[in-house]
Amino acid sequence: MNMFNRTHNELKELGFIVLENRLDGLGCTLYSNKQYLVVVKYYKNPSKEIIRNESIKIREELFHLNFNVWNAYFLICIDEDVSKDFLYLIEKDTKGLRKYVMKDIKDFDRIPILSKEKGEFIFNVELSNSNQFSEVEEILDLLKIQNGLEVKLSTEKINEIVSNVMVRMVD
Repeated sequence: MNMFNRTHNELKELGFIVLENRLDGLGCTLYSNKQYLVVVKYYKNPSKEIIRNESIKIREELFHLNFNVWNAYFLICIDEDVSKDFLYLIEKDTKGLRKYVMKDIKDFDRIPILSKEKGEFIFNVELSNSNQFSEVEEILDLLKIQNGLEVKLSTEKINEIVSNVMVRMVD
C-alpha cells in the first residue's frame, strides 16, 4: 500500500484532484487535471489476466461516465518485485487503458504526462526576404485561389500548382 500512497501524493503535487465516488465499485481511485484522467489501483498479488480484465472494465465504465478514454492512464501500484517480463507484458498490452506498473517513485519519469521535468524549447525563426519565401507565398496564394482552404484539393491539382511555380523558378 506504500506505493499507492506515494502515487497519491505525487499526483496531488502535480495538480491532479480526486474525482470522488466515480470508480469506487471497481476498487480504484480516479484523478483528473482537466486534461488527463489517471486511474490508480493497488494490487497485492498482481496477475496479467486480472489486470487486463480490470483495465477493460475501467475503460468501459469511464466511457459510460462520458470521460475521454483516450486521455486515460491506469497506474498499477505494487510493493513487491516483479520480473521485467511481467512489466513488459502488462504495459505493452493494448486492451483497456494505457497501463503503467508503479513499483518505485522513479516510475513517474517514464510517463510523459506525469514527468516533473518540463523541457523548454526556444525556437528562433529568422525570416529573410529571399526568393524562396516568395515562391512559397505564391504557392499558398494559388492554393487559396483554388479554394484550398475550404475544400480538399486533389493531389493532382496541388502537384499542378507546385509544378507551375517551380517551372517559373527555373526560367
